[in-house]
Amino acid sequence: MAKTKKITKKKECCGIYAGQDCEPLTSNNNGCMYHPDNKKPKKEKPLKTYVITMMVKFPTQAPYAAKTTGFKKKILSGEKKHTIRQNYEFWKKRIDEVNAGKAILSVRQWSGKPYNSKQTEIKQFKQGEVSYQRITATGGASDIGINTGDGFYMLSNKRILTVAKNDGVPIDLFRKFFAGGVLDGIIIHFTNLVYK
Repeated sequence: MAKTKKITKKKECCGIYAGQDCEPLTSNNNGCMYHPDNKKPKKEKPLKTYVITMMVKFPTQAPYAAKTTGFKKKILSGEKKHTIRQNYEFWKKRIDEVNAGKAILSVRQWSGKPYNSKQTEIKQFKQGEVSYQRITATGGASDIGINTGDGFYMLSNKRILTVAKNDGVPIDLFRKFFAGGVLDGIIIHFTNLVYK
């Protein structure tokens, strides 16, 4: 008995992409598998999350031992305009990724003792919401230099007071933070403030 040849129906094309095999026409999408509107959207890659943590209480130095920092309230209100960290190149790379739309910066605080308690998020910063400047400092923050983009300039005592205030830290404690030696660090801005 001779085999019968299977006849397949030629698929129709919407006409825009004539000559290509198309799915049968439908009333709602033109039925063309090559039509841009019918292509499956590409899944977006989830953004990286970079975490930076804040203290809930000041270190044990008197007279601020165990006093709350209030950083959460200060960040949300805009009073704490930045944080200062060691390792300029490390944080520069991360903030660049945030501003390129590849990551978010999650600012968190420890619920108790740093590195030995849970973290709770204060705020997320996305593309265009953070910036940075390089900062150098020597013992006790007696000399602070900030890169304005046109090179470093040294801060007067009055300007150091302003930096401490914008960091949400009392000036005497602010100076103690730098007492350990030379800092080659970064100011991570949470607002549009930039030192010029």
